[in-house]
Amino acid sequence: MARFGSAKCALCALLAGALVFPLAAAGCNNNKISADSMTVDNVGDFSVEGATHVYNVAETDGYIVSGGESGYKVVIAKDASARIETAAKDFVNFFMEATSVYLETVYADDVAAAYTQNSEYIVIGGNAVSETAGLEAGYLELGEQGFYIRTVGKSVFCLGYSPEGSQFATYQLLTELFGFDYFGVDCYSLDKGVKEVKLRNFDITDVPDIGIRATNFQFLMSDKTTSQRLRLTNFSDLIIPVPDENGENALVVHNSSRYFPKSVYLNEAQPETYEEDFYATDEQNLCYTAHGKAEKLAEMQDIAAEKIWTCLDGDPSKKLISFTQEDTQTFCECESCLSMKQQYNGSYGAAIIMFLNGVAERVENHYEQKGEDREFDILFFAYHETNKPPVKYNEETSAYEPCDGKVILNDHLIPYFAETRGDYTRDFYDRDSVNAPYADNLRGWAALSKRVYFWMYSTNFNYYLIPYNTFDATQATYKFAIENRVDYIYDQNQSNQTGSATGWSWLKIYLYSKLTWNVNQDINGLIDKFMENYFGPAAATMRGVFNDWRIWANYQNTVLGCSGANSIYSKMLDRNLWSRQMLMDWTSRIEKALGEVEPIKSVDVNKYNTYVKNVSTERIAYNYLLLELFQPTMTKEDIATAKAQIYHDQTLANIFRESERNGTLTQLLQSWGIV
Repeated sequence: MARFGSAKCALCALLAGALVFPLAAAGCNNNKISADSMTVDNVGDFSVEGATHVYNVAETDGYIVSGGESGYKVVIAKDASARIETAAKDFVNFFMEATSVYLETVYADDVAAAYTQNSEYIVIGGNAVSETAGLEAGYLELGEQGFYIRTVGKSVFCLGYSPEGSQFATYQLLTELFGFDYFGVDCYSLDKGVKEVKLRNFDITDVPDIGIRATNFQFLMSDKTTSQRLRLTNFSDLIIPVPDENGENALVVHNSSRYFPKSVYLNEAQPETYEEDFYATDEQNLCYTAHGKAEKLAEMQDIAAEKIWTCLDGDPSKKLISFTQEDTQTFCECESCLSMKQQYNGSYGAAIIMFLNGVAERVENHYEQKGEDREFDILFFAYHETNKPPVKYNEETSAYEPCDGKVILNDHLIPYFAETRGDYTRDFYDRDSVNAPYADNLRGWAALSKRVYFWMYSTNFNYYLIPYNTFDATQATYKFAIENRVDYIYDQNQSNQTGSATGWSWLKIYLYSKLTWNVNQDINGLIDKFMENYFGPAAATMRGVFNDWRIWANYQNTVLGCSGANSIYSKMLDRNLWSRQMLMDWTSRIEKALGEVEPIKSVDVNKYNTYVKNVSTERIAYNYLLLELFQPTMTKEDIATAKAQIYHDQTLANIFRESERNGTLTQLLQSWGIV
């Protein structure tokens, strides 16, 4: 480690010379910084009105475990869903790890008749026993994924409206009993050696502030164990895919061409179906006014509605389907669309709303005529050219309102707000950032709809291996979202990244899981808790590296110009943005952190291996920057060390991609002559 010399002092000098705000202020607060004045305005000290988080817990005279023994049993329905079965298995296994006591799992159908107030049960999910006890979990109070934990007699019930809610209630019961929390793959907190567990009178109602929180890395999408313990959901589990013209089902993000495939409606070789009025002037998207031809517009709405109810009938377990524009930054420029845009305050969104209002009404009428009460929601993008809503600002009320009644959304429609041109290193309250007009757009959509879905971004898509600083903005943006009727957040990170991710990504995942559940939590406390459990004995050292990087990232954003529009594509491989000495200091301190976890090896080799992997993964980012930017100025010894470290760390982490579209990390290592 002698090769690093006094790099930390150099970092201090760099920071002291570059930053005009106090270092302590930027440490781990949720700060907003004005690029002009460099003054810090803390936005973490205010609360917003979220959902319900009521925790009334009192001890009783009873015990779940006494003297290292228990008479309790876990109860689930015989036909329980996979989520409930997973919750029961996790509860039994973690309970045994904490107490060395094994709880038998039984079926509610077999024990309900014998249930009394003296029965000793942990009941997971709605079943015959919960019905006998008179407990029911309703959607109106709990939403899709909220839950109750109730003590009735000597039994404890974990109930949600959905299996997900019941599963999350089970994890919360483990938290109440044993301090359970989950931080990453096989990385969790849990009290051990517990010989007595008091029975408590639980009266808990917990509903997430953001009703649905979607997994945002590919490795989480494929690792259901980890994502479920973090209370995250695969969006693909909620939404009905729309088949293409060949009947092939696949869940695609932009799917309007699946409703109106060009091979069918824009194929001159098939004159019987050819309909050029269905398409925009550039033929990239649809024309949502059918070029002003009412009969053609009605025909389009008929086609879309029939496709939707066919998909709904094909998957009765789900209610969400999408009708989303293609991924372009253009829209139709026919006379009809441009006239409507001018009429509705410069919004292309008016055309989509009116089109889909007609579609939703047709689907409603279809089920009414069949005598069916079919729940359904249609999701559409407010994205790029359609991000601006058809609203006007009322100076008297200081609020947005619809331009007219035609653009108020049908109750079955949900706008999916997304904007890549924003700056996700700055929060949506920040009126000095490029986010200001997009924040106003989100407010406008909230004025048109009862709920909004929000697609955010939290990575640099050109550089998966370089940290992207959303830590200072995310909590405030979540708060802003909650204040504007957002009930679903997809905070997109590396959605095609497998294995793992560097750049403090697991901390982002943890904060995402916690703050979207209860946005008013203390982010500093959450970061402290994560560091302590994810890095173990190396927590203080790793927190120090994180703190220093975060200060430097603020400087990059506010002084060196790494913020602004399209910051998710900022060019970060620039020597002017980094210091070789600083990067070498950070890798040196991470090497020190690996030494700090070494004593754990003789005590708990599994925990040791987890800590080594977690610490090593964070070093990849800084060795990547060193080797990409500074090899010409590094000694042969330093280059060899950096290459050896990144090969070791990559082997442990198994990170696959260097960026969203470039080659694999293995190919990058090959280009450096490592493998």
